[in-house]
Amino acid sequence: MLLAILGIGFLIFVHELGHFLAAKRVGIRVETFALGFQPTIFGWKARIFALRRGETEYVIGLLPFGGYVKMAGEEQQDPRTGAADEYASKSPSQRAFVLVAGAAMNLIFGVILFAIAFPMGVSFPSTRLGPIAPDSPAWEAGLRSGDRVVSLAGDPKRDFTDLQTSLALSSRDAELTIEVERAGADGERERVETKVTPRLDRARGMMAIGIQPASSAVVSAVTPGSAAATAGLQVGDRVESFRFNTGDGPVRLPDGLDFSRQFAALEAFLWSGREGSIELTVSDASGATRDLSIPTASIERTGPELLGIVMGGTRVRAVQPGSPLRDHFPVGAEITSIDGTPVTGIDMWSVLSLTPADASTVRVGFADGSASDVPRRALIDGVDRIGEGDLRLVGDTPTVTAVRSGSIAATIGLRPGDLLLALAGGPVDGPLVAGAPLAPGDAILWQTRDEFVEARVPEGVPPAPLGVETRAPVRVVQVMAGSAAAAAGILPGDAIAAVAGEAVLGREDFFVRFAAVREASSGAVQLGIERGGERLDLSVTPTALSRSLGVGFPFDQVTIQTSLGEAVTEGWNQSVVWGKRIFLMLGALARQDVAPRNLAGPVGIVHIGKRVADEGFSKLLYVLAMISINLGVFNLLPFPILDGGHLLFLLIEKLKGSPVDERVQGLVHLGAFVILIGLALYVTYHDILRLFG
Repeated sequence: MLLAILGIGFLIFVHELGHFLAAKRVGIRVETFALGFQPTIFGWKARIFALRRGETEYVIGLLPFGGYVKMAGEEQQDPRTGAADEYASKSPSQRAFVLVAGAAMNLIFGVILFAIAFPMGVSFPSTRLGPIAPDSPAWEAGLRSGDRVVSLAGDPKRDFTDLQTSLALSSRDAELTIEVERAGADGERERVETKVTPRLDRARGMMAIGIQPASSAVVSAVTPGSAAATAGLQVGDRVESFRFNTGDGPVRLPDGLDFSRQFAALEAFLWSGREGSIELTVSDASGATRDLSIPTASIERTGPELLGIVMGGTRVRAVQPGSPLRDHFPVGAEITSIDGTPVTGIDMWSVLSLTPADASTVRVGFADGSASDVPRRALIDGVDRIGEGDLRLVGDTPTVTAVRSGSIAATIGLRPGDLLLALAGGPVDGPLVAGAPLAPGDAILWQTRDEFVEARVPEGVPPAPLGVETRAPVRVVQVMAGSAAAAAGILPGDAIAAVAGEAVLGREDFFVRFAAVREASSGAVQLGIERGGERLDLSVTPTALSRSLGVGFPFDQVTIQTSLGEAVTEGWNQSVVWGKRIFLMLGALARQDVAPRNLAGPVGIVHIGKRVADEGFSKLLYVLAMISINLGVFNLLPFPILDGGHLLFLLIEKLKGSPVDERVQGLVHLGAFVILIGLALYVTYHDILRLFG
């Protein structure tokens, strides 16, 4: 933390150093040049060191954050004698030179820091993709877990940070070409191009496509005393494979399965609640391998107290574009069995545990009596938890019960009885639909008795709720073994109709009501269950269910390292990129494609610095370079109080032949000061929320 504070403070000092050197160069008398700040406390100036040489006092303040330059006759309240060495006595071009020098020093220093960091090697999350968010633009574009992004809109992408930033600053509804590298059917790597349209992620307040970086197979942390530590797993070990032993026998994963898919299988096994053991083959830094076994009995159950149920459905709503499963799962078909075993959903664990490891195909049965022989490997690659992965399943789908006259719903043709499937790219549920604001271009997907329909909110329509009332059954499709739900007798296929005597309108409504009951009391929850036309009242006491091995896997990393000569070019290129992004960010803020809460203030910047300092000195230098470039460009913006605002007044003075009235300047600067203070409070508030939230 101290290193981060000192580093960021030094960037401010570099900025002030530019002003100081330029002032000396044009003959302005500098009264004070300080490293850090020296607040006056009961008449005492809080300073570590002070030395006067000639006309200037050089100070090291007690507070190490930044620095400042005090020039004679700079401020309106300063006594002005008209002396030639006062700031106000200099020509507009000389004063402009002094003002620009601070930002110029930051820009130069940013290039230098980049040039120092890259020969040391800077690591970033790679562009290899982890899980793809269901119904996201990436899912709709056919992007898959394990893909490595090569380029976006023709620009090569080497790291996930660059990729994510470019997406966040893209224009709403801009169709971008994204090129990925993936394993082909013959096992060889191939490049695929597709189109993706970023969508506003309201939760994060920025444009996104629903991707995250893939996890690395190298262990980054092991919790002392955890099941993984007891089994002998160590930091630096690389997990080569997972296998599972259950009471029904061993479950083996297909050879060559990407680690992200292996990790998904591990999560599926842990969530299933099955007892047995997890078998791992790991290798150390020397390449030597060893086998480890983690009994499930040694895995501590932690986390929030839950029921232990999965809600969803068995009817196919959509299959991801480009997925090999599209030939086997007709939209609208209802899945009933896997290799003859009845199921209430299909997920990775059901495929692994219900089918032979050496089987080439899996027979999936449907409610209409038909069946499809699906390649087993494609099914394992294509499903995660129920309703996640390549298959989107309909279960607890809200049914429209009423449409308000003149609403968006009425305009696009929604009618009572329609099934509402997706809203603005995300799943929908119950009463929350009525209050969710929609903007022009947001997509709504629903199903009539005859077909699936997709429409968008028309342009020119002011943001407003959809304008419907809905109700949706909350269908249980999976019950975790050993959970509170299993102990209470809840079965797959049950529908939750009420919580504590209050009717449930949908899945999200269930979560809200369940959380309210748990907040009021930590005891049992009364659930109304519908089963086979009968109503049952069950008492369920939630328990901690999450089973953690106590091991951490970082994001897959890529290290960018250059020669010293290449580093100068790389530093310049990075400076240009981050400089442009200032203006892209301002444009995105103006378009409301990025929420102001994503800006970072001093608290957020220091927190970012602390985090990257923990990742290594070269990464800290990289982030400081990025901040230095941002500081330089931002200060040149023509906003009062900033150097760019002063430059604007100098330009007006140059054009009109006389300075702008000082009272006018004072009022403008005061207004700008109030705005900046308000913005600082706003971003600091959100910095603190991110820090402690």
